Amino acid sequence: EGLGYYSRARNLHRAAQLIVAEYGGRFPGTYSAWLSVPGVGPYTAAMIASLACGEKKAAADGNIQRVVARWKMLPHQSASAQLMNEVVSILGNEMGEMHPGVFNEAMMDLGATVCLPKNPLCTSCPFAKHCQAFLKRKTHLYPVRKTAAVRKTRKIVYLMIPCKKGLIMRKRKGMGIWESLYDFPSLEYDKPWPAKKRVAEDLNALLRQNNGYIVYDKQVHKLTHMTLELEFLLFGKGTLPEKNKEWICISQNALQRFAFPVPVEKILKSLGNKLPLFL
Repeated sequence: EGLGYYSRARNLHRAAQLIVAEYGGRFPGTYSAWLSVPGVGPYTAAMIASLACGEKKAAADGNIQRVVARWKMLPHQSASAQLMNEVVSILGNEMGEMHPGVFNEAMMDLGATVCLPKNPLCTSCPFAKHCQAFLKRKTHLYPVRKTAAVRKTRKIVYLMIPCKKGLIMRKRKGMGIWESLYDFPSLEYDKPWPAKKRVAEDLNALLRQNNGYIVYDKQVHKLTHMTLELEFLLFGKGTLPEKNKEWICISQNALQRFAFPVPVEKILKSLGNKLPLFL
C-alpha cells in the first residue's frame, strides 16, 4: 500500500478500455496517440513510438537527461520540466530519420553504463571530445542539483467510531494521498493548525452523538513530499456519526479484505483481539 501500485492498476485498466474502444483492440501507432492513453507520459510514449512505430521522437529519461546536460552544460535543474524539454529539443535535431528507437536506446545505455551520476567513465566515453562539462572539468556540476523542496506538514485527526462488530471506515477519494485506500473518517488540516475550539467544533459536526473519546495513539509518518502528524481518537460505545454514504461499517473479520495506509494498518494490528472491548 502507498507505493502507487493501485493507481498503476487503475491506469492499466483504463488504458485497456480506451485501446479497445478507440483503436479496436490494436495498439496506437503514433506518439500523440500514445499520449492519450492513461498512465502513458512523454517518455514512455516516445520510447514506444520510436521503437515500435519507427517515429522520429526523442525520449528523455534520467540517464539521457544526464548525458545531454553534461554535453551541453545545460543550466536547468535535474528532473525539471525545463531540462526535459530542452533535452528533447536538442536530441530531436540530432536524431536521424533511420532507426530512432536504436538512437534512444543508445543514449539511454550511454547514461546507464558510462555517463554515471557519480564517477562517470569519461575516458571511455565516445562522446568525450564533444562534452563541454568534461572538457571544462565540470562534470560533477551537471545536471544542476535540484533545490530541496520545502516539505509540507499535514495534521490528520482520525475518528475511530465503533459500529456493529467493527469500526466506521471510508475509501479515500481525491484527498491528495493514499488514493483508494481505506481509513477512518478524519479531519485534515494544513499549517497553521486551527485552535482546539475549532477542531472540537469540526469534530462535533461529524457526529450526531458524541459519547466521549480517548486519544488512542499519535504518530508522525513521513511521505516523500509530506510529513503527517496523526492523532487517533477512539470514541466510546454509542457514538453515532452523521449520515454519510461514503462511510461504511467494516467488521473485524472483514478487515483482511481491505487495503489500508501503513499508519492505519499499525493501529488495526495494535487493536487486534482487543477491538471487541470497545464495541
